[in-house]
Amino acid sequence: MIRFVRLTPELLDQVFLYNRRLDAVELFNPASFKDRVLRQEIAVAAIDGGFVIGAGGLVIHWPGRAEGWWLMTSFANRRHLARCTHYSRRQLDRLITNPVYRRVEMIVKASHPWRETFAEALGFEREARMTSWCPDGLDWDLYARISE
Repeated sequence: MIRFVRLTPELLDQVFLYNRRLDAVELFNPASFKDRVLRQEIAVAAIDGGFVIGAGGLVIHWPGRAEGWWLMTSFANRRHLARCTHYSRRQLDRLITNPVYRRVEMIVKASHPWRETFAEALGFEREARMTSWCPDGLDWDLYARISE
């Protein structure tokens, strides 16, 4: 049974330790990222059978604009991904009515195999391809979900 709990520094350390795709983590300084996301009210860890399978949340850049993020660990399987997607969609559906979350963005590596499925399942639309966006020269896509 998957539980969603408030993200703590220890849980986030486990996500970094067992991350299945470190390319996302390498884009930013993990210590800086850790400090930024742990100050947010919306940051959760997904736990199944005592194992941290992932963590995600929203970082508010300013009122009206936030950025969504998820990092999965090597313990995550398809069932976990589906459950985290479902949980995230329910939370976004509820939060998007709050003016603080009028626009929620998500940046996803363009070559990531499930990027479109995950983003669209959360109600995001692709806005742009950011060519050679990161230090390794790879492309990333910008997705957004905007309150109506």
